[in-house]
Amino acid sequence: MKQSTLAKPNFNLQNNTRDRLLSCATDLFYEQGFPNTSIRQIGKGIGITSSIIYHYFENKEEILFEILRSAIEKFYETLDEVVESESDPLNSFCHMIRVHIDLFTLIYKKEAKIWAFDYYYLDDNHRRQIRDLGRKLYGLYKTQILRLRERGILNDVDPAMINFCVNGMMHWILQWMKLEGGRLSREEIAEQILKFVLNGVMKRS
Repeated sequence: MKQSTLAKPNFNLQNNTRDRLLSCATDLFYEQGFPNTSIRQIGKGIGITSSIIYHYFENKEEILFEILRSAIEKFYETLDEVVESESDPLNSFCHMIRVHIDLFTLIYKKEAKIWAFDYYYLDDNHRRQIRDLGRKLYGLYKTQILRLRERGILNDVDPAMINFCVNGMMHWILQWMKLEGGRLSREEIAEQILKFVLNGVMKRS
């Protein structure tokens, strides 16, 4: 089974005010939540006035949208690479789950938490766009789940239900880790989820 070697892309934050704004906003949204963060705090965090922020973003909600849009696109690109690199559907499915956990708990931990808890502050239009991006992730899993069914190794479980269960676990894994206080490592969490999913959906030999 391939191990993931993931790294978050580096941006030239020193020279790019827009990227610095997004980075600072991500930190603040992660630490204190979207509703408790002001435009003024974001500007203060990188040493600029609120009026300069409005040169780049119409409002705070647009900043939230851009953080989520960019992160989910990176989630998709990374998981799509997993799909392309694995010819065996079972290996691909397991590798996707492991990489997905790394994305949500390590590489894009802050963005994942913001997605899970602050997505609902977006307006209808932005929320729809984020949902559409999320459906692309569902689509990747759907393809692998249907390949498992074609191989005849999947139990009589609705593929859409499997998909929602897997992605639902990913969204709430950060909350679980917070409540459990880090009792399990990321690797142990990945193995537990794989056991839970595979024991439920795979046929016994």
